[in-house]
Amino acid sequence: MPVVHRKNHIMALAAIGSAMAFVLADGAEALTTNAPFNVTATISNSCTVVASGNIGPLTEVTHSGSNTVTITCNNGTGWTVDFAGSNDTAGQATLPYHYMKDSGTNYIEYVLTGTGSGWTFSDGSNRLAHDGNNPPTTFMATGTGSGTGQAATITATATSGAVPYSITTAPTGSYSDTVTVTVTF
Repeated sequence: MPVVHRKNHIMALAAIGSAMAFVLADGAEALTTNAPFNVTATISNSCTVVASGNIGPLTEVTHSGSNTVTITCNNGTGWTVDFAGSNDTAGQATLPYHYMKDSGTNYIEYVLTGTGSGWTFSDGSNRLAHDGNNPPTTFMATGTGSGTGQAATITATATSGAVPYSITTAPTGSYSDTVTVTVTF
């Protein structure tokens, strides 16, 4: 019997050792589970345009004045900018001229030009005018957004020799034009 007893005792120790190993293994190794999720972003083409103020008044002596136009587009967004004057359809002459008008039927002809970092001008003289296309194909500026403002100085220069639209020969009075800056992106 001592052998049997010993055998039972050994089996009992083996069972206890096995249970302890299971308890130790269970405590030493944590169980895990997981659930993945995605994080996504969509960057849309987006642009804003700001004109810093008005140009003028131009005089017979001071034929030009300037303004700043800033275009801010998301990085990589291509843009085209159009400058359409409210009197451009008056038909006095061809592009790239704009016209200021008095309260009657008199006009003063002027040209808009621009200079700015990030702006590419389609005209060698950097003239800006609306050519009737949307977006324009001539006398325009283009660029690619950088995520920060791309500013250009826009200068209006009244012509002094284009009679009857010259600033030096125009009848007295107040002349104006409203230029709408449109960015297509």
